[in-house]
Amino acid sequence: MPDATVDAWTEARGRHWDLEDDWSDLWVADADGSIVGYVQVDAARLANIWIAPAAQGQGLGKRLLDLAETVIQRRGHKQARLEVFVGNDRAQAFYESRGWAEVGRDTYELAGHPVPGIVMVKDLPQD
Repeated sequence: MPDATVDAWTEARGRHWDLEDDWSDLWVADADGSIVGYVQVDAARLANIWIAPAAQGQGLGKRLLDLAETVIQRRGHKQARLEVFVGNDRAQAFYESRGWAEVGRDTYELAGHPVPGIVMVKDLPQD
């Protein structure tokens, strides 16, 4: 995905998150007062996950993903869903290593541009 597309999306999301998103399902990780990651859950969907580049590779992504899966499972959902951009091979490999599987493809609009996405799901353990 072109950097300009990602930059435009990031700028647009930064302006609109406060107004459009339900932040009640957002968890933030911080280190020394700086945000180093977050995860957002929407019903049975992992809506967003982000880890600061300096915090990557330290297990924070696994902990936030585990948190999201636990929240979804405790809400009674048997399966969790997420979307990842085609070409984001590192993220897709991460999700696959954590038991997620590709079930389809879709196209999303990102800052006015169509972007191909991969739909992934994970069956969650039931109590």
